[in-house]
Amino acid sequence: SRVFAPLAEAYRKAGFIDEAIEIAREGLRVHPSFLSGKVALARALFDKGQYLEVIEELTVVVRDVPDNLVAQKLIAESSL
Repeated sequence: SRVFAPLAEAYRKAGFIDEAIEIAREGLRVHPSFLSGKVALARALFDKGQYLEVIEELTVVVRDVPDNLVAQKLIAESSL
């Protein structure tokens, strides 16, 4: 199910970053093109300081949905 994205986001907000990353990656194995899942993973990766991975995940999102402001902001902040 695609519920993994909000679940990963809830874990991230609660401070369980590693668990959020694991949940998002597991969900993306099943739903690899689910863009909200990629954003959830990227947010957790950003919190962990893994900026190159953030850019890698979100490049696809911005290509497919150029007006995704969250993805654009995270890419910009990861590029600094």
